[in-house]
Amino acid sequence: MLHVLTIDEALSRLLRHVRPIVRQEILPIDQCVGRVLALAIKSTVDVPGFVRSSVDGLAVRASDTFGASDSLPAMLSHVGTVQMGQIPAFAIGPGECASVPTGGAIPEGADAMVMIEHVEQPGGTLCLVNRAAAPGDHLVRRGDDLQTGQTILPAGHRVRTGDIGTFAALALDRIPVIAKPRVAILSTGDELVPVGQTLLPGQVHDINSPALAALVRQAGGEANLRGIIPDQLDRLDLALKKAVSDCDLVLVSGGSSVGEKDHLQAAIAAQGQPGILFHGLAVKPGKPTLAGVADGRILLGLPGHPLAAWFMAYLLARPLILALQGAPPAGPDIVIARTTSRIPSNTGRESILPVRLAGQPDEPGSYSAEPIFTKSGLITVLSKCDGFIRIERDREGLEAGTLVAVHLLR
Repeated sequence: MLHVLTIDEALSRLLRHVRPIVRQEILPIDQCVGRVLALAIKSTVDVPGFVRSSVDGLAVRASDTFGASDSLPAMLSHVGTVQMGQIPAFAIGPGECASVPTGGAIPEGADAMVMIEHVEQPGGTLCLVNRAAAPGDHLVRRGDDLQTGQTILPAGHRVRTGDIGTFAALALDRIPVIAKPRVAILSTGDELVPVGQTLLPGQVHDINSPALAALVRQAGGEANLRGIIPDQLDRLDLALKKAVSDCDLVLVSGGSSVGEKDHLQAAIAAQGQPGILFHGLAVKPGKPTLAGVADGRILLGLPGHPLAAWFMAYLLARPLILALQGAPPAGPDIVIARTTSRIPSNTGRESILPVRLAGQPDEPGSYSAEPIFTKSGLITVLSKCDGFIRIERDREGLEAGTLVAVHLLR
């Protein structure tokens, strides 16, 4: 008999046993998107490092333009033009101005910019300004973007594409990141053969290994495929010992139930203390999922049925891979939708159900979610669905038109 936990209870129990990775590596900035920062990124300079213009126009002393209008423009004397990439060698005095391009440095003495649209140049050095400027108008001041000593991104931050420009602004071309968690992936079963090998009667291809490897890589881990292990306790025990010795997390699919040839619980328990953390979840699909700890490494035993194995890895292994890197939990990517039909559910077990979305996200509930009823031994539903819903264990089902949170699979 399995003493079942909820998915949330199981994940909480697993996370308490995570030992974050301390291994680091240094990557070029064009290779670090999706990786987790090993150290906080601090600014060593002010960005920008000088006062610059945000428009094309004239650098002025704002007080010289007070009261300026179309009928009574301010008359200023043009004393120079700032070149891009250079700090001007001249200053602005009372009644003077200078031409500055967008991004150019502001001459000493100027405290505002007037857009070129509000300037007339009748000839010579005379400039007519027909709009009043306030101090600071159209200026980007030194350190407006980043200031020396400022913490820009904390350790544990997962690098996004938008962070690359910040690294470049700080002249950081090498970024310290946490090494990818090494995740061992094993499949068990005498009926399994590798993908690509011709099937004999009674055999099936090993779907779980490549499917789980893709999920591991998407979560930021390094998939370490260990092949297919026969339904023999001694062979499984040996494979787990090896995986625990050189990987950070071990995923095993198959052998997690309580049948005659389901040896995974015994094999995990044989790895040492604290041994088994749980065996059985109040969820469909995925009830026989189990987990244990050996030598500080978590071993997660997944059902052999491909859909059940994938969903349990998505909901349990993916957060573990993030936690191993010291990254905060990733919030669910969800949309709100209305169910298109009645959905029965198993009282006492949470239901995970794939759905197909239709409609436009104009307002909450404008999406429709069409349930895709399937069996846990099938996998192609993941190619047909847009996401999944979670139906609480104490609900007997959902009526058509019920608002649900759809967890998107992107």
